[in-house]
This record gives sequence, C-alpha cells and structure tokens, in this order.
Amino acid sequence: MFNAQMIPFASSTRLRTWRATRLVILFRDPVCNVCHKAASTIADHIIAARTYIARHGGDPSIFFDENNLQGVCKACHDAKTAKECGWAGGAGR
Repeated sequence: MFNAQMIPFASSTRLRTWRATRLVILFRDPVCNVCHKAASTIADHIIAARTYIARHGGDPSIFFDENNLQGVCKACHDAKTAKECGWAGGAGR
C-alpha cells in the first residue's frame, strides 16, 4: 500500500509528481520486468531510493528519475523488498 511517507520530503506537489511518474512507468512497462508474466502494478526503484538519492548528492528530485524505475507485479516487488530488507525466508517478520 502506498503512503506519502514513502516519498522523501513528501508534499502535495511531490505526491502529484509521484502519481504521474508511476503512471508513466506502468504505461511504459505493462508487463513485470522481473517475471515477465504478470501485469505491472507497482513502480519500483531499481536501486533503493535512499541509495540512489545519496549517490546523486542528496537531491530528492532524483526519486522520480524514470531511469531508476521499473514496472513490476506485487509478488515480484514483495520478493525483491524482502531480499533487500533481509526478510527473505520469513526472517525478521
């Protein structure tokens, strides 16, 4: 589930920007870029947003960089997030 706290320095302007960017990514990538089977329903940061922002001098606008976003299905997004957060295999839950 999406909430505004996912976006660094959330504001109504950034929320509108995210919603528009998300639609662009889902239109660009209608099929999941991971499993290549299911429909994309989530705009996913390829490199974790915090890491990507840090690599770009802390510029929060880089959060919306379409070059670091991909369309993925929920199952693939959840698996990717679990692996990145160390939750794979149920650990940490």
